[in-house]
Amino acid sequence: MPARFGRCASVRGRSRRAAAVSYSDRTDPSGVLDTLASGMRASDPAENQGLVKHGLRAVFLDRDGVLNRAIVRSGKPYPPASARDLEILPGVEGILEDLKRAGFLLLVVTNQPDVGLGIQSRETVEAIHDQLRAQLPLDDIYVCYHTDSDCCDCRKPSPGLLLRAARQYGLDLPSCYMVGDRWRDIDAGHNAGCKAILVDYNYQEQKPQKQPIAIVRSLREAGDWILRHSGGIGS
Repeated sequence: MPARFGRCASVRGRSRRAAAVSYSDRTDPSGVLDTLASGMRASDPAENQGLVKHGLRAVFLDRDGVLNRAIVRSGKPYPPASARDLEILPGVEGILEDLKRAGFLLLVVTNQPDVGLGIQSRETVEAIHDQLRAQLPLDDIYVCYHTDSDCCDCRKPSPGLLLRAARQYGLDLPSCYMVGDRWRDIDAGHNAGCKAILVDYNYQEQKPQKQPIAIVRSLREAGDWILRHSGGIGS
């Protein structure tokens, strides 16, 4: 039976679109790309796989714990407090360059609920993302600022961010990978119809509903696995 995901009207007075954005929004003031992403709420992976056939391949990347070091407290990961605290993990830049050469788009999909909770400002999140884009070969960054109580369709494990990216970039979702360090990432990947890889830090939290296709210790290991099993460059 297909999974169903809720919808929400606003986050602290903002529209859902304002609370779930990508950096391409900054260069698409007319909303053309967002129009292409309309109807992205299909939650059956079989339906999602039909978004684009024989399209582009992408690696979806969680942010904290995958690209940069997460702050772990009581067995759970949290984001850096500011751009000054951002620490990109060893091996990240190199494996992203390898994946880029193999023809993968590199798309960050990240939950940042501290903004919705009023703990962190949106400007702080954007400053962190500006720094990531300056140091890493990323193609786009998609952000959900909601909390669980907002019942949105973009907060992982819901697949909304991934589906929006698929429509904007013409992705073949069954040929794409989701790499994350939490159950939400793995379930979001499966819900979108992607293959999901877990970077396992043994967090003290619930497990994914479906098993990842691989369990690794770093993005470097995840990228190497993808390159081995996807045929590498030009496949």
